[in-house]
Amino acid sequence: MDKPDHLFDRTHEWGALTAFGAAARPGASLGLVYGRRRQGKTYLLQSLIEERGGFYWTALSQSSQQNLDRLAADYAAFTGQRAGSRFDDWSQAFTALLALGEGRDEPITVVVDEFPYLLDGDAALPSILQALLAPRGEAVRRWKTSLILCGSALTTMQGLLTASAPLRGRASLELFVHPFGYRGAARFWEVSSRPATAMRLRAGRGHARRTASWPAIRPPATTPSSMPGWNRRCSTPPPPCSVKARHCWPTRSAHPTGRSTPPYWWPSPAAAPGEARSPPRSAAPRGVGPPAQRSRRGPPGRAGG
Repeated sequence: MDKPDHLFDRTHEWGALTAFGAAARPGASLGLVYGRRRQGKTYLLQSLIEERGGFYWTALSQSSQQNLDRLAADYAAFTGQRAGSRFDDWSQAFTALLALGEGRDEPITVVVDEFPYLLDGDAALPSILQALLAPRGEAVRRWKTSLILCGSALTTMQGLLTASAPLRGRASLELFVHPFGYRGAARFWEVSSRPATAMRLRAGRGHARRTASWPAIRPPATTPSSMPGWNRRCSTPPPPCSVKARHCWPTRSAHPTGRSTPPYWWPSPAAAPGEARSPPRSAAPRGVGPPAQRSRRGPPGRAGG
């Protein structure tokens, strides 16, 4: 299946998802998609459903019963059930989702986005899926459903397939959606022909994609010296992402929990006005800090000379 024109880059990811969805299997299969926020995972999966067909549903940060009720309503609308549906628990809900592939000649793709929100309400979900996807179970033998679980909580998503996890060995796809590289970001921002601007753009904006919260301001087409002004315009008024600056230069009093936090990788909102100081030493993890400070520390067990 060809990648749609509106989907920038992501050729590898698109190929992996389409191959997973079209794989010739007798029954259901499980795939995991995860990555940092604002990297286009939802856009990618929604595009897949639009092109291939299937069922897409996203969880919300609310109670387990509220999510069950929302899923039941969306499931009823998708299947055309006039009387509606009701799910009493997640075993019943995921059984219904997997059964969407029953009797089909081609697999159907089912996406559950923001899956970690569901785990907050019911930590037994991985075990429930383990039972439903048992090698001799009805789903794996008869229901042609490609189930994709997506999330941005990296530790949670990666932990689903660790050695002691219930879903270990059950997944056929594990896809990490990486941030754009240097060249990909330059193409995205349409500055491939201006390497100096692309370098400054990557230094100021990192790997991130342009999102709806950023002003529709293209990078300057003149000289690299105009980049600081462009950075300021992109952060004035400050978009929601500008709060990441406090993770780069944290203070104990500013952190909502009263704890110091390690530096964040995105300094642009603080760097745009000219901020250039290093993170407080108390906020930096061991081994992180200006080189001059690290060089004065002697080896373990010895005093510095």
